[in-house]
Amino acid sequence: MAALAQAKTFLEGRFPEAYGALQQLRYRRTLRRAFGDFAAPRDLTVQAGPFQGLSYPPSVATPARLISHALLPKLLGSYEEELHPAVSELRQHTYSRVINIGCAEGYYAIGLARVLRAPIYAFDNDAEARRLFGLMVHENGVAGHITLGTECTPEHLQALTPERALVISDCEGCERFLFADSVVPHLRRSDLIIELHDCVDPAISRAVPARFAATHHVEIIQRAPRNPADYPALRDMPPYSQALAVNEFRWGTIMWGIFRAKAA
Repeated sequence: MAALAQAKTFLEGRFPEAYGALQQLRYRRTLRRAFGDFAAPRDLTVQAGPFQGLSYPPSVATPARLISHALLPKLLGSYEEELHPAVSELRQHTYSRVINIGCAEGYYAIGLARVLRAPIYAFDNDAEARRLFGLMVHENGVAGHITLGTECTPEHLQALTPERALVISDCEGCERFLFADSVVPHLRRSDLIIELHDCVDPAISRAVPARFAATHHVEIIQRAPRNPADYPALRDMPPYSQALAVNEFRWGTIMWGIFRAKAA
């Protein structure tokens, strides 16, 4: 067992993407077998967390996307549970706009469009993600509040943040490029939640917070284990199925930076 644990640690640390792919292959069949009907639940609304009530159409919440979009954790309300307090706090503020970089199918962008009056600017390079995003916009009736684009560049960030904004970023390792030294002064009045992908570039979690140190209060949040007992929908499932339901299939080092502007 010790040798297996060492091998797991080595693979996850040295080859995180390959390790994650192997984990997905291992769990995909088990996930469908374990959940049966729950793999395509009838109640497709987020049950808990800051976006409780967000609705997923059946065409988005398919079994094939249970892993690729972490749909079960999103529907349960356990998705990125580490960020729930910060998201709940920041959404109480008034922002000129919300910028969501790497919006995927719209969990954050559309979730925030339902609870904030600010216009939402969402970006994702993936065409399929944008297609699903459009379905989610229609399902939740927020079309008039959202602008959807492809790549978000440093120039986009500068143009969209003349006043206080909320920025939520999951840009898959491009943090050092997107939040460049030249961009940070334009964000001095904005609040940000940035996923820091050290699994792609180990320098990210040092370089990006350092750039914001003069203008923002910086908090680093680490990935934490989930407790399936916190989610009533899982109560009657066996322990292994419960663990799968809250599994976001992340690998490598995952952390977030919460950047609260010193000057509002």
